[in-house]
Amino acid sequence: MKQRKKTLILLAILTSANLVSGQQLAQFSQYLHNPILLNPATSGVNNNVNLKLSYRDQWTGFTDAPKTSYFSIDGTIGGGTKGSSLRSSRLGFTEVKSGRKLLSHGIGGYIVSDTYGAFTNTAGYVSYALHLNITEEIRMSLGLGAGISAWQMNAKKVEVADPNDNTYDYLVSMGLRKSFFDMNSGIWVFSDKFYIGYSSEQLLQNHIRDIDIPAETKVNIHHFVTGGYKFYLKNDLNITPSLMLKYMSPAPLTLDFNIKVNFKEQMWGGLSYRTNDALVIIAGYNIKDKINIGYSYDVTLSELKQYSTGSHEILLGYKVFTEARKSSVSFL
Repeated sequence: MKQRKKTLILLAILTSANLVSGQQLAQFSQYLHNPILLNPATSGVNNNVNLKLSYRDQWTGFTDAPKTSYFSIDGTIGGGTKGSSLRSSRLGFTEVKSGRKLLSHGIGGYIVSDTYGAFTNTAGYVSYALHLNITEEIRMSLGLGAGISAWQMNAKKVEVADPNDNTYDYLVSMGLRKSFFDMNSGIWVFSDKFYIGYSSEQLLQNHIRDIDIPAETKVNIHHFVTGGYKFYLKNDLNITPSLMLKYMSPAPLTLDFNIKVNFKEQMWGGLSYRTNDALVIIAGYNIKDKINIGYSYDVTLSELKQYSTGSHEILLGYKVFTEARKSSVSFL
């Protein structure tokens, strides 16, 4: 009975969120290490071919709590150099020198699956980014993404109190599933010391219900503003404070405050505070500049802490080329 109560509370929270804002985007704590999930302009900015695999178990303790996984890939096209002018004066970081081509192109894509209770949302997106030199040290990237999101419901996990419920009848008539085509866009300005970006998701604002119910019927645009600066300290240490602002009407504005300490560009740890939600502990390790492993644990601070022991997320990354070079986009 106690476990059933937890499940019902969770489903009520998730259902309320969906009624307010339509389709919800999956949440990640390690977005700094794979920002193409939030901003298509970051595709290919670190001059390598990058593979990422992640799994997130959110709100551990609930039977039907959200579980999210994704696979992504991105890389650079036409980003060659003239002679040896593209070089790294700091271990693992790319500096933009005058010998670099004025233009390069990045492409990427990802597949993400988000399951919560009776609902599953699977999305696949591809992205393109145009990289431009602003100065010898600073670059700007403009990106656009497009993809399909397929939503479905498992009727076996749903108990309907009212057999004449209009929402349930509509979902059944749609075969308990519906798909959307959508787009996103972004801009990213970066160097080996800082980054700042803006992106917007769900630009087409698809209508998800065609029946008369007292709820918002369209998917709303999500806005993200991100920024960070890297300070180099002694003894091969550097520290990076960063910020992410998230907004989607009519939900309140939320902020992520992050701080990360990196030793020899090989191991890192940090903290993140998500307003009115969680405190996140992050740690990771780089293996031979090709493989990186990251883990994060969210300490729940909201009312859900009565029912959840927190959230776990693990990220595995692989850089295809041995001469891997990195930019401040990921701080890896």
